[in-house]
Amino acid sequence: MHAQLSAMLAAFSNLQQTISTGLDKIMQTNVLTDTPGNIWKVMASVGDIVEAGQTLFIMELMKTEVPHTSPVAGKVSAINISEGQEGVDAGAVAVVIEHQ
Repeated sequence: MHAQLSAMLAAFSNLQQTISTGLDKIMQTNVLTDTPGNIWKVMASVGDIVEAGQTLFIMELMKTEVPHTSPVAGKVSAINISEGQEGVDAGAVAVVIEHQ
């Protein structure tokens, strides 16, 4: 009986962890690079509170500036790019915003 209870508790714990991980993903937005190119300027930092429409970073493509804005209001939880970074692919997760 004790072994069955332990197995059930372990399974419940795994289920809670899976649900929590899934909710974390739902409660965040990944800001992707629109085009391939270079990162010219990063205008946000981890921990910043940003508004929808606020410019997060600017890419440079063939001498043209391509601003990337936040689609949602929230808190910047990760920045996966850096100023001067070259050869960034389109569709790369550049910034992660946690919904507030």
